[in-house]
This record gives sequence, structure tokens and C-alpha cells, in this order.
Amino acid sequence: MHILDTIKTKNSKSQVLNSKPYLFEFSWRNLNFSPFQIDKFRFWNLFRFLHLGFKIYVAICFIFLATGCVQKDDLKKAKIYAQQSQINYQRAVNQYKGLIRKGKDLDRLYFELGKLYYSHGDFIFAKETLEKTALKEAKKFLAICHYRLGNFTEALEIFNKNEPLDDEYLYYHGLTCEKLNLFDQALSIMKK
Repeated sequence: MHILDTIKTKNSKSQVLNSKPYLFEFSWRNLNFSPFQIDKFRFWNLFRFLHLGFKIYVAICFIFLATGCVQKDDLKKAKIYAQQSQINYQRAVNQYKGLIRKGKDLDRLYFELGKLYYSHGDFIFAKETLEKTALKEAKKFLAICHYRLGNFTEALEIFNKNEPLDDEYLYYHGLTCEKLNLFDQALSIMKK
């Protein structure tokens, strides 16, 4: 890399007396100066070289700071969405309860409300709601709620009374048998 620089000598009146252009080739070998060459190398030339590194350093710092700010903004957004989710969940529960009070298609409404409770991990409310419906699909969720609450005997009764609907049903049926030390029955269920 060639850098064209000018040696300027100034007098006390700040006038340029001598202006000589010279050519300076920058490389790592040129950093070893003899005392006679030191006048050719100016601090500005070193700054030009370091300036690129400084720019890179500033860019990297900016990226780290920007991503840190973005993460804080994303965290705030996630918290807001979680709050909105909780609000919407309560609205949905209230809407289902209002429809149940009206009294039309109660089995379906109790099932949907129980499934909503189940999906949010409210297994006690889900169990109480799903016990009020006679739908076959509700029995699966009711049995799983009993399992999740640690009522393995009640869960096994429901699993044994109903036919398996899907793999999840069989999985929890097998786990329930295992919890009650019915290992042979658990193995036969898990093989299905």
C-alpha cells in the first residue's frame, strides 16, 4: 500500500516554507525504523493503519450493544405477549362459562372448556369440567388429568373402560399401569 504524504515545514507565521512530496510504502517490515528513517514515518500513517482496526472494533461493539438491546426489546415483547395470552385465556374461559349458562350443547361446551384448562395445565379445573361431559373424546383427557394429578387408580378405571383412541391414550395408559406396578399389563399396552 502506497501512501503519498507531504513533509511540511512551518515558520512562526504558520506559512508553509518547504513542501516535498514523498512516497511511503507501508508494510510490517517498515515498522523497524532506523534513526534516519524515523522522520519519514509520521504518526498519521500509523493511525491510518490502526484506524481500520478501530473501525472494526467499533462495529463489533455496536453489534454487541445492538443485539443486547434487541434481546431486551424481545424480552419485553415476550412478557407482553405472555400477559396478553393470560388475558385472552381468561376471556376464553369466561366466554365458555357464559355459553354454558345459556344451556345449549353442554357436552361439547364442557369438553371444549375442559380441553382449554388441560392445555394450560389447570388439571384440577379440567378434571372437574370434563367429568360433566359424556363425550368419548373427553374420557381420554379426563384419564390423563387423573394421571397428572397422581390419581392413578381413577385414571386406570377410565382407561380400562374406554377403547384406545390414539397413541397418547395408550402411552398414558401404559404409564398408569407402570405407576401401579402392573408391569405385565403396561408392557402389553406399550406394544400395541
